[in-house]
This record gives sequence, C-alpha cells and structure tokens, in this order.
Amino acid sequence: MSTGDSQDATFKNSNVYVSWAYHSSSTSIRSTHTAYDRNIAINFLSVSPTETYSTGMINSGTSNNNNGGGNNNGGNDDNEGDNDDDHDSGDSKKHLYHLYALGIAVFSLMVLGIITTILPASVKSNIFTHFLLYRKVSKVIPYDFPLVSYVNQFLDLTLGELVIILVYAGLNVIWFVYGYLESQKVSSAFAKVIVFNYIFLFIPVTRYSVLQALFGISFERSIKFHKWIGVMVFLSATAHGIVEFIEFKDNIPFMFSVEDGYPLLGIIAWLALGLLLLFSMEPIRRKLYELFLVFHIPLTFITVTFSIIHGEGWINLLPYMAFSIILMVIDWTLRAIIGFGLHTQLVHISYDEESEVTTCVFEKRFLTLFHNPNHAHFVFVYIPQVSIYQLHPMTISSCEKLADSNHYRFTCHIKRMEGGSWSTKLANLAKSNKPIDSYHGVRVEGAYGNLSIPFFNDSLLSRSEDKKRTIVFIVAGIGATPANAILTALEDPKYNEPTPYKVYVNLTSRNEAILKHFRILVQHKPNVDCTFYITGTKPSKSIEMLEKGQSTGIDHSTDRRFIRGSRPNYVDYLNGVKAQVNQSKSLPYVSVFACGPSSMMNSVHNAVWSCSDMDCRFELHKEEFEF
Repeated sequence: MSTGDSQDATFKNSNVYVSWAYHSSSTSIRSTHTAYDRNIAINFLSVSPTETYSTGMINSGTSNNNNGGGNNNGGNDDNEGDNDDDHDSGDSKKHLYHLYALGIAVFSLMVLGIITTILPASVKSNIFTHFLLYRKVSKVIPYDFPLVSYVNQFLDLTLGELVIILVYAGLNVIWFVYGYLESQKVSSAFAKVIVFNYIFLFIPVTRYSVLQALFGISFERSIKFHKWIGVMVFLSATAHGIVEFIEFKDNIPFMFSVEDGYPLLGIIAWLALGLLLLFSMEPIRRKLYELFLVFHIPLTFITVTFSIIHGEGWINLLPYMAFSIILMVIDWTLRAIIGFGLHTQLVHISYDEESEVTTCVFEKRFLTLFHNPNHAHFVFVYIPQVSIYQLHPMTISSCEKLADSNHYRFTCHIKRMEGGSWSTKLANLAKSNKPIDSYHGVRVEGAYGNLSIPFFNDSLLSRSEDKKRTIVFIVAGIGATPANAILTALEDPKYNEPTPYKVYVNLTSRNEAILKHFRILVQHKPNVDCTFYITGTKPSKSIEMLEKGQSTGIDHSTDRRFIRGSRPNYVDYLNGVKAQVNQSKSLPYVSVFACGPSSMMNSVHNAVWSCSDMDCRFELHKEEFEF
C-alpha cells in the first residue's frame, strides 16, 4: 500500500497499532464521535481482517456526548476538543473500577489482619476468635489416595482463611470482566487475570513476611497460597493461549514469532511454568527436594522474565508486580545479611546409631525478630561439608542465651531418613569424628515459624491469677523436637506463677531410644501427663541402659506411662483430656500441637474437630514443612 506519503511503511506479517473513531448517524466532520478506540492491534496481512476485528472495533467505545447524537448544529474545534477530553476522563475513571476494587479489598484485609493479629494477643480467649481464626471448616479425608492431599488443603482452612480466598476469587472475576469490557476480547480478559495473580505471587514466600506481620502467618504455612496462585496463573495463561490460537487460526506462524508482542516468549513462559508446577508436585518436593530446588529457581526466572517481555509486559505487567518483587529483594537481602553475614559456630555434632538421630549444637549472636526461639521455631542450616548448595530445615529443640557472650546456643536434632541424601550425609559426617574446628563456612538462616494458635496467657488483659489453657502435644518420632522446645520454654518461672500449665504429651515412636534426646519429655512432673506408645521391637543395649536410667536418669522398666505394641486412639485420648478439663473447671480452651507423618496428622485433625464442643474447645496447630 502506498499513498505517496514519505511516512508510508510496508505492511509486514505483524500487528499494526491504529486508532479510530466514527459517528453512528452523521457524516459531519463537526459531529462528536459516538464510538472510538486507540492502539488497536491489527494484522493487515491476516485473512479476513474485517471479520476478525470489526466487532471489537465497533463495540470498544461509546461516546460520552451529552447532545445525544452529535452536534449537527455546528460548533468550534475548542469545544469539540473539550468534549473529547471530558470523554477520555470519564472513560478512564469508569475503567478504573478494577483498581478501586483491588485497593478496597487489600486495605480491608490489611485492617482485618491487624485486628485479628492484635485481638488474640490483646483479649482473653473467646468464641469469636475461636470460630474465625482457629476452628477448621471441616474434617479431612483420612485416606492416602492420589490427589487427596490437595483436597485436604482446602478442608484444613479456617473460616478467616476462607473469607480471604472468597475475596480473592471475587477480585479475579472483577479483573476478568474489566479486561473483557476494555477490549471486547476474551484473551485480554484472561491476560488481566494473569496480571492480577502476578501481583501476589511472591508475597507468600517471603520468609520475613508481611503476612506474618499482619496476620501472624509464617511463610511455611502461607506457602500453600503461593502454590494456589501459581496454579491460577498457569490455568489463566492456558486459557489465554487457547483463545489467542483460535483468534489467529488463519495466521498460526505469527503465534510462534518474536515480532510484535513477542508471542513466542509467552508460549515459552507458559511451558516453563508448566514444568515448574510439575517439579513442585508433592512426591518430588518430599522425596527429591534437591531436584525441586534445582528446577524451581531457574524456571521461575524464565517464566517471570519472558512474561514481562511478552505483550509489552514491562508496561502491562511489571508495574503491577513491582511491589512483590521489591518485597522479595528486601527479603533476600535480610536473609543474606542475617543468615550468611552473621557468623555461626558449630560447637558440637554427634550421631546416635540406636535412634538414628544426628545432634547439632550451634552458637550465633542473633536468631529471630520479636519471637522466643523456643516456641517451635525452625532454621535453615548450611553446612558446606554436607552440601555446597543446599540449606536444610531443622527444628530448634532447645535454645538458651549465654550470659557471658550474649550469644544464643541452640540444639537441633535431625532424623536420618531412608533415601534422604542430606540427612544421610550429615550422619556420615558426624560419624567421621572430624575435629569441630574443621567445619568452616557453617551458617544458619532464621529462625522462622510462628505458632498458629495461642499457647500462653500473654494477652494484655490477662492476669497472673487467670485460668490457663491446657496444652496437648501429640507427636511421633522426631516430631517430638518442637514439643521439647515448648516444654523447655515452659520451664521459665513466668509461666509457673501462681500455678504451672497443665500439659499432656502423647508420643508415638517405633524406637524409644529417641527419648534420650528429649529428657524433658521423660521427666516426672506433677503438671505434665505423658503417655509413650512404642510400636517397634525393643533394641538391646541402648534401651536396657535407658530403662535402667543410665541415659536419662530415670528407671523406665516399670514405668506405666509406656504402652508397647499398640497405637493411640486420638478421639478417646482427647475425650479423656476434655473430661479432665471439665472436672477441674479449667479454662475451656485446649491448645493441641501435632507433629508427625501425614496419616497421623489427619487423624489428629479429625479427632480435634469431633471432640471440640461448647464445653471444651480444642484448637489445633500442625507443624508441617511443605516447602
């Protein structure tokens, strides 16, 4: 096409951006247009461009003309320009409702988060906080069938979390409608949904998290929201791509080009995200964590980078997700400074054959912000002699502040897992008896974690003479580690005035040799009621020493707290606790801490849900690491 104009350009097989306007009934040049649009992408070399674009062009804009059909009586250019400006302003305001909805929702949730975070810490336990924040919406499915764990993630929600999810779903609908009304294209509607979900994608995985500051949710419990948002991005991108292929069915080569809009990069970003989700599946995350990490980081970089380039994402996407990217940069900076900048000293390492547990003792000047490291916190440990690229999570089983050096000394126990390469390498390293001063470059990142339910009478309105919560630990094997930490914290005199907390411990283990690492669990105390279920066969020498008190100082040979060859019925156990609470006229709120295999956790969840009533309200914290 050539008009003789020096600015003419040859049409290529790519989109050309045009602007247009027309009047529905008048041909006068002075009439204000009744429909218009700008920056419409048209490929003039595609087949039947009129059929492809005419509907969107005709319906894209409507006039804000107060004269009804245009000013056929004439007028001057200035007035006409004023009308156009008014139209543009009104249309822009009209199309900002998706941002208004986002702002209102985020502000409301922030206020609600602050209230629900401060409220439990400011007032005594009450039925409102119980049902909104701590009561699960349903029982979970107790069977270990494929995909059941994904269904259970939704059944494990609280009412407060459900409200947040419903608000989020509503915002997705609003952004979809906005995208469609703006362009009259379904593909653009799905693109807006992608942009919206990218805004929040990285916020749940910041370890020094805004979610913990506002909602008290530490990142290991918010990771599920990161996964759900990632799935939402993938599904929206899939729908966006399908619709785009349908629209360009007569020009498929354009979809695999790097011309206008870089459609090929969008396809690559979609494929990278699909692989990322595949390697994030639960079996790979649990059993091949190193493989998960190796793929997750580079695929995330490819997905985000190509998404920003595709479709002029530096204009349409990057400004929206800039906030979460800034949070991630701040988070990485803090993790680098606190985790790797501050020196960590490994002062002891040993391995116990009978219990298959490695004990590590560290010293560090600073651990965590605003929390007691004995309240079931965990750290990421980096030992280059084990792996030069991997950090491994460990729960702190006890922590003390050294008076002479102002450092923290904390102990971690890790079970050697079958097929667990890192834990096996650590055990072999401990057995090698290398000099402790040969461990160079050891670092500890953290501590992280936060109890999801109240455990202590720390509210501003609490008095020392107030009734205290009953605390129940239901743990299995090495899952006793966080229970040991909290029981260590309860040794503090401030928790024992005027009376100590009533504590119940229910521990199941194949091998009772593990108890030698948690002596505080085995000690006889009037306020601690322990039951130990031993399901495996009795090892020889170590357990004989344990029973004779040579390991723990207590003779277990006639200890009636030990039940061998059977497993606990958690419904019966919690009903027994409830009877004791009602009989003693204690505070009718019971904090249940559970840590163990998924089958046990599901059983405890359902038992808590069944046993809780208006006379005794059980509130459950599950210590799970779903990284």
